[in-house]
Amino acid sequence: GVPDLFAETAQNLSAGITFRISDHLSASADYYSINVFDRILFSSQIQAKEEGDAIDQILSANGVKAVQFFINAGDTKTTGFDVVLNLSNVSAGKGRFGAVLSANFNEATIDKINTPDALEAGGYDIFDRREQSLITKSRPNSKILLGLSFQTDKLSINLDNTRFGEVTVTHASDPANDQVHSPKMVTDLGFSYELAKNLSMTANINNIFNVYPDVLDPKTGEDGGGRFVYSSIVQQQNFLGTTFRLGLNMKFVK
Repeated sequence: GVPDLFAETAQNLSAGITFRISDHLSASADYYSINVFDRILFSSQIQAKEEGDAIDQILSANGVKAVQFFINAGDTKTTGFDVVLNLSNVSAGKGRFGAVLSANFNEATIDKINTPDALEAGGYDIFDRREQSLITKSRPNSKILLGLSFQTDKLSINLDNTRFGEVTVTHASDPANDQVHSPKMVTDLGFSYELAKNLSMTANINNIFNVYPDVLDPKTGEDGGGRFVYSSIVQQQNFLGTTFRLGLNMKFVK
């Protein structure tokens, strides 16, 4: 009884304003609202509730215990607000200083779920709490960035501080077993130095303070029996800790 897939449709509304406060300072603000109708999503695992019911007969006839499928699952809505404050090209000694403060706040909701008739009649849930949370709670609902830069004729330095809002690891059925991961601050530092006209060296230290996501609570049922320390589907930042990169860049020009 699962219908064939068909194309999603969407409506997108956005509005924004950009203005210059001074020669070195500008700002922008943007609002967006995106409605997706008949959104294609991956269902929850469907297993027979009772031996001999209509779903059990279908599964048994095909020799399987459970199924998942892509389906035009329902309607979702995402709204958000972006604001950016940008300071640029300010004289500072022998160089130029810049700064940017940007923030995003967003919310995703599920407005409707389309359950096939045969499954709805049997009381089956094609999109349980865990699957729904991948739309609504698995990504931060806020992200704030403060970036600082300093540049001379040969040297460029960038320092970025990014705060990721909280996320939630959601249990399939019991809200008491959900786990909220606290907001995280990640700091990155980058250097670039011009060694010659067409040759430069770059160095980056990402996540300077070695910030990791919260460790999974076993009660969520997401740790694979203790095999997984961090969630693979609910994320703020990666779980690599501090990383280093050194590069040499050469430009070939006529």
